[in-house]
Amino acid sequence: MMQSEINGDFLKTLTVLYVEDDPDAREQLGRFLQRRIGTLITAQNGAAGLDAFGNQRPDIVITDIQMPVMDGLTMSSEIRKLDASIPIIVVTAFEQTDYLMRSIEIGMDKYVAKPVDPDRLVTALQACAARLYSEKKLRLAARVFDSSQEAIIITDADHIIISVNRAFTEVTGYSAAEALGGNPIRLLSSGKQNQAFYDTMFGEIAIRGYWRGELWNRRKNGQIYPEWLSMTTLTDGQGRITHYIGMFSDISDRKLMEEQLRQSQKMEAIGQLAGGVAHDFNNILMVITGYCDMLKMNLEYDAPHHIEIDQISKAANRAAALTSGLLTFSRKQIMNLQKNDLNQIISDAGKFLRRIIGEDIRLITTFKEKNLVVCVDGGQIAQMLMNLATNARDAMEKGGILAIETSIQELDDLFIQAYGYGSPGRYAQITVSDTGMGMDEKTRLKIFEPFFTTKVAGKGTGLGMAIVYGIIKQHNGYINVYSEPEKGTTYRIYLPVTSRDAASEAEFAVHATPQKGTETILVAEDDPAVREFEAAILKKFGYEVILAEDGCDAVRKYAENQSTIQLVLMDMIMPNKNGKQSYDEIRLLQPDIKVIFVTGYSADIVRSRGEIDEDVELVMKPINASDLLNKIRSTLDKTEGCDALRGH
Repeated sequence: MMQSEINGDFLKTLTVLYVEDDPDAREQLGRFLQRRIGTLITAQNGAAGLDAFGNQRPDIVITDIQMPVMDGLTMSSEIRKLDASIPIIVVTAFEQTDYLMRSIEIGMDKYVAKPVDPDRLVTALQACAARLYSEKKLRLAARVFDSSQEAIIITDADHIIISVNRAFTEVTGYSAAEALGGNPIRLLSSGKQNQAFYDTMFGEIAIRGYWRGELWNRRKNGQIYPEWLSMTTLTDGQGRITHYIGMFSDISDRKLMEEQLRQSQKMEAIGQLAGGVAHDFNNILMVITGYCDMLKMNLEYDAPHHIEIDQISKAANRAAALTSGLLTFSRKQIMNLQKNDLNQIISDAGKFLRRIIGEDIRLITTFKEKNLVVCVDGGQIAQMLMNLATNARDAMEKGGILAIETSIQELDDLFIQAYGYGSPGRYAQITVSDTGMGMDEKTRLKIFEPFFTTKVAGKGTGLGMAIVYGIIKQHNGYINVYSEPEKGTTYRIYLPVTSRDAASEAEFAVHATPQKGTETILVAEDDPAVREFEAAILKKFGYEVILAEDGCDAVRKYAENQSTIQLVLMDMIMPNKNGKQSYDEIRLLQPDIKVIFVTGYSADIVRSRGEIDEDVELVMKPINASDLLNKIRSTLDKTEGCDALRGH
């Protein structure tokens, strides 16, 4: 602040106590002061002045020396006990040596002789105000320094710490007393940066006057953490560095977010790769499973090679499940809800789970309820069990027991009130327990958070339990977890049960016999092996088949045979014209034509290309022969052709 600003603006903010026993002098000098300061307080002697100071705490005191009741020096001495730094100006006609010596001992700031020269008094006030202003700035700077969210460290030119703020002690764990006098590199260095790093850093500071960057430091407790450091310098009149000022912050959270972003991008890349591979891979699987189904249809159950063919079919189905599992990791998997026996899903997954957990962990399955029918995506439930088994395996490094049990659980109002979730009704309960190391309450509460993992870097994505939670929620189910350190972990999963009514019995039966037909079907498929399989199975069951190898061919073949074709079985992604474009052109010829879309690509890729609307369902490859025939028959038997677009 400029001197003129101190004379005017700042003086107008101050409160001055003026103590004078002479009424005329008090009134005359008081009027002069009132025009230049903010508030004036007057007192007629030292005792009254001391009371006024205690009650109103002025910024500056102006006092006469010799007064009745209590003299000015005695009053000033008492005021100094209350506030050692307050400016005091002595105004007196006495110039005795003993008075002057006492004034010096008390620490009077200024001495103005009577009769008072107004200019000399203003000069004394300005000097006191300038000191107050400097002290105010210092106090403000100290408050800013200590309240900063950034850790601040100040060293001298020899790198000796002379000041740190509160945030420094919070970040590093060192108190100010422990830090002062130390060298910051020796105090905080993590060992991740060598001496050459620091030489380069201080070399840049010497040239540019500042340095900014990331480094790793060590807290008092030994924990290494990343920080963002900004260093600058103070110099003297000759440009020599007198102090180094460092401001830094713990960027652990930012690093975690960056790692989560990298994980997310990696998973997105996996999803894109899986979606691209899925088309060709599922085409191959569809041919394998399809011809296996055709062979089994021609054989009696106890015929030679029936078992071998069945094993080939099961292996292909497991391969399809692996593809589905990969897609589950990378995106929200398309739901394929069907009525299934939950016990059968768990039994089928058992062999795969045993390979995951290894020979030193014993898998025990217990089914307390037979025919536990649920409407679920069997692949996703198997994926859920795989993730839970993987977690259990990692928690039992020295072996143990993994127990999976199913039962019926009635969720009533008391249950919902006790646990805070659920809707009343009957649920299939899956209990998955292990004898592993367990977890504490803090970990238990975060177990389903995306990217949360207790495993060392590179050993887990932090997505496994988040996927479990997402699968259960997609099935309108619930999950809870109970665990204590060294006492294992138990997950309880609740899925709504479904009654197997007569109308759905045929759908539920795995080996339902497809019905034959005589209709003509246009098959549009760019993969020759899949196209030949579809033609073979359709012809076997009585259908007339017209083949098209791409979208343009499909439109042309339909135009040539419009009067005879009752249904189009069309691959979604084909060269020249995709399935949706071909379907749009065919509808111009016959608006109510029935169509089933089939694709080996993931739903995300199909939708990202704008091939279908969000609400359109897809028949995903590989689909076995019986399911394909049943889908075709049910679509042909529908009265509303537009429903076929949904694959029903």
